[in-house]
Amino acid sequence: MKSKNKEVQGRPGKCSISILLYVVATLVALLGIAILVDDIFIFKSTIDQYVMQGYPAAEVMKSLIPAQLLPGVFEALALYGGMTFALIGIGIANRKLSGCAINSEPAADTLQEELPLLEENETEEDEITNEEEQNLETEDTTVK
Repeated sequence: MKSKNKEVQGRPGKCSISILLYVVATLVALLGIAILVDDIFIFKSTIDQYVMQGYPAAEVMKSLIPAQLLPGVFEALALYGGMTFALIGIGIANRKLSGCAINSEPAADTLQEELPLLEENETEEDEITNEEEQNLETEDTTVK
């Protein structure tokens, strides 16, 4: 039985899926950052083009920020940030669930080892309550 526990604990493949999820989450986050930077450069070049055509820079920025910059920024943050956090969350859940499956067998052994200790404590408590009851009975007989 102990050799079986060692086989289960010694498996290196249990956390490889979690590590893979973390790596993919990192790649998705980097892709999101790249798209965010690209959106900012496109916004800057668009403003430069309108300014070169003769439009005032303040007016161009006032109209393009809500129309072009904010949707691009929020799209990158929401889409790629959401996927990144979802992958990290799945990786954490996978690690915890696979860790619980590995640690569940030794926990049963420790429970069996602690059971005699609990029984000893209960008998000590029973002895204390029996002594207290005897003291109360002797006090009752002396009062009468």
